[in-house]
Amino acid sequence: NPSDNIRLRRIINKPKRSIGNATVEKASEIADVMGESLYYVISHAEDYEPLKRSVAKLKEFTNLIDSLIEYSEDEDTTICQLYNEILKRTDYINLLKKENEDKESRDKRMARVENISELMTNIKNYEDDNPEEATLSGFLEDIALLSDIDNYNSDSDSVVLMTLHSAKGLEFPVVFIPGAEEGIFPGIQSIMNPTQIPEERRLAYVGITRAKEKLHIIRANERTMYGSTSYNRISRFVNEIPTELAQITSAVVETSFTSPARASTGVQRTTGTAQGNSGYLNSTFANRTYQPQSKPAQSGVSFKAGDQVMHKAFGKGMIISAKPMANDTYLEIAFDKVGTKKLMANFAKLEKI
Repeated sequence: NPSDNIRLRRIINKPKRSIGNATVEKASEIADVMGESLYYVISHAEDYEPLKRSVAKLKEFTNLIDSLIEYSEDEDTTICQLYNEILKRTDYINLLKKENEDKESRDKRMARVENISELMTNIKNYEDDNPEEATLSGFLEDIALLSDIDNYNSDSDSVVLMTLHSAKGLEFPVVFIPGAEEGIFPGIQSIMNPTQIPEERRLAYVGITRAKEKLHIIRANERTMYGSTSYNRISRFVNEIPTELAQITSAVVETSFTSPARASTGVQRTTGTAQGNSGYLNSTFANRTYQPQSKPAQSGVSFKAGDQVMHKAFGKGMIISAKPMANDTYLEIAFDKVGTKKLMANFAKLEKI
């Protein structure tokens, strides 16, 4: 999954490829500014001055991943074959033995290798159990679900948290789905790539149907993420729920300050109840009529096509298009030195010229 930044950081230098933390951090900063994935940035390392010294190493890594993705997409490739190909192309077992030669005893090193072999056994069992529809994503969902079930204690007095992926196949009397906001669910990457929206809509359906008695869908009027406060619109998935199936409420938790955005929006509160076809559904979220004001990109600075701007990394450029998106503006900018880039205004830190 090229969009999975967390796991990318785990494997980018394992086995060691002389790709240091400093290089990864530089690429991550560029990715944040551009609103792109970390993998996209390192795949185009030659386009970014801070990464030019590491282009060869980064290209070697992305070529490996791209070739494995291509190999996995072949209809004739089984999961077992893909797993063996990964081990072969990375030489992971031999490198694992050498890497831990001085740190671990022989027995511990052999146990690590045996774990890798045991994973192959699990893959083979999954393929045997699903001869017609065994897929890599299906296998990964299965092992994630098994892991969650193994750790679940139904007698503990605690809130159960899980991802929408791992909730597949489970049901609970009461379910809460927080973060039902544009930019969170669906995520910003999916909004920028509309072809990913159907998959996130499927996940929303999975989450909704986990509830046996009551479902609470929650969004925040304002949210602080990555050091900045945002005022996200309510998720499109909430707006797609028929009004007659939901009890709509709105509650604002009072704090020690008054948000200008909250004061200006005028949240309307309505309440209604209905009996759904599959039982009573109690959905709690802000009224659909709530339309938060978009947060200014830079203390009141707005951008439009034709504006000349300066970026600290890419230099001088001209905005080709400006499209409002969630609480931000999606900009396409033609830079003099690095060509056309697509950036989110709130993160780009642009200066108008």
